[in-house]
Order: sequence, then C-alpha cells, then structure tokens
Amino acid sequence: MSAFAVFVLAPAGAAVAQVPVYISGEVIEKGGDKHLPGTVVTLAGERVGTKTDARGYFRLPMMKEHDNDTLELMAAGYQAQRVAVERGPASGWLTVELVKKSAPVSRDASSSVSTAPRVLTLGSKATKKSDGMMQGYPGTQYALWIKNEGQASILKSVSFFIDALGFPSEPFRVHIYKALPGGKGPGEEMLPEKVVVSSPKGGQWFTIDVSKNYLTMPKDGVFVAMEWLVAGETFVAADSKEEYTPYGQILAPTYEFKENLTWNYTIGKPWSPLTTFDKSRTMNAMIRAEVTVF
Repeated sequence: MSAFAVFVLAPAGAAVAQVPVYISGEVIEKGGDKHLPGTVVTLAGERVGTKTDARGYFRLPMMKEHDNDTLELMAAGYQAQRVAVERGPASGWLTVELVKKSAPVSRDASSSVSTAPRVLTLGSKATKKSDGMMQGYPGTQYALWIKNEGQASILKSVSFFIDALGFPSEPFRVHIYKALPGGKGPGEEMLPEKVVVSSPKGGQWFTIDVSKNYLTMPKDGVFVAMEWLVAGETFVAADSKEEYTPYGQILAPTYEFKENLTWNYTIGKPWSPLTTFDKSRTMNAMIRAEVTVF
C-alpha cells in the first residue's frame, strides 16, 4: 500500500533534479489474476484521479497537501474499495483486489445482468422553467443540494437552466461543494480549479462536463452552485426610468420539490437556506447533476 520513489545519485557539486514520486499499482479481481482495465482511481483528499490502463495498471502523483489520504477505486460490476495511503518515498507496488458483485437471481433464465456503468440524473428533472427568477449581484451564489442515492458513483456533469430573459450568455463560475452532514449547507469546494463558463443562449439547460476531475459522490451528496461574475456593462439594476433590469444571466426556478434544497450566499454573509414569500409552494434552483454509477 505504499508508494515508490526513484533516487538519482549525482557527482559532488552537481545539481540534483527532484524526481517525481508516484503512487503506482494494479487492480485485479479478488480470488483470481484477472486485471481490471478502466477502473476509476481517485485520491479523495487531493481531488485527483485517473483510470487503469489496458493492463489494469495505474499511477497517480504522490500527495502534496496531505500526509495521509484515501484511494477510492470503482469498476463496473465490482464493489467499490477504499485504501489508506501515506505520503513517503518508500518503494513498493500497490495491488488492490476488487470483489465482484453477485448477480441477483432472476426468474427469467434468458435475462442477463449488465455490468456496464449507468448514468443517473439527480436534482431537477423539469424540462421547462417555472414562473419567477433567480439572479444576484456579482459574487452571489445559488446552490442546490444534490442528494446521494446510496450508490458508488462519479460526477459526470452538472447543468443549469438559464432563462432566455436577462443576459443569458454572461459568464458565470461553477462550484461543486461537498455537502455538510444532513445537507446543512455547502462545505468544502470539490473542484480542483476554477470553472468559468458561458451559455450560448438561454431558455434551455446548459451542461458542463466535469468527468475529467473524477469527483466521487460524497455520502451526504453535493451542492452545485452558480456564482455571478462581473463582465462588461450588463450588470445594471435600473435604467433612467427606474425600471428593473436583471443582473447578468437569470437562473430559472423550479417548484417540483416539496422541501427546500436551495441555499444562497452573498458577499459578507454566510450561506443560508433560500427563503421566499410564497409559502404555498417551495422554490428551488433549477440545477441538476449526472453521475456515473458503478
């Protein structure tokens, strides 16, 4: 379960280039010697990941931010596995065995059980906007709690329904936060880098692919958020006649959920649940996520 490092000796007085240190190993089926290509391998704390190659081998950079971390491994048709790893230059080769899932008994002898990954849509399932709108000053965020349905999965994409009104092509920043226990607000940012996007037009769902980050769905789910940014001269609140003009793009609302799953943030104030004046129905942000289930 340890990583290996290669050390290079250099003559006295010569500069020594630091050799990268990696966590390397293989993934095989438990009880046999079958290697498992295409297994998703992620370092949970470092938020980096990869897939095993055609031989079932993988290599990830050694941790930089944590002394201890957890390798999470997922393959179609196998139970997910977690392995503790420590930072260090110790030599070695990590072999991880995955347990094959047992196929459920079927009354139809001709039926077969597929082990291919499935893609599920979580969050809003609405196909068109509801009345109302969500917008804010630069720095404002609206986030929807996307619950984990109890299956090992990787985040594939996130989507926002952008209203055709306002300025739908204004850029905005995407956030994916680890949900606090019980969905009590957004916690740690999961995206390893800033993601700023712009929808080509409004009146439809706009999807952002996040699969390259290999983000494992946390037990308590995630909060997917839109953050308004400053861009050009489109962030105005009132014209000369004091008629209302929205800030940048508009995030469409939905009333499909009976519970409040939306939290909002403004600069200088903490995250808080969304409150609305209409108590007869519950407004939530029209946001969803796709996950690949293993």
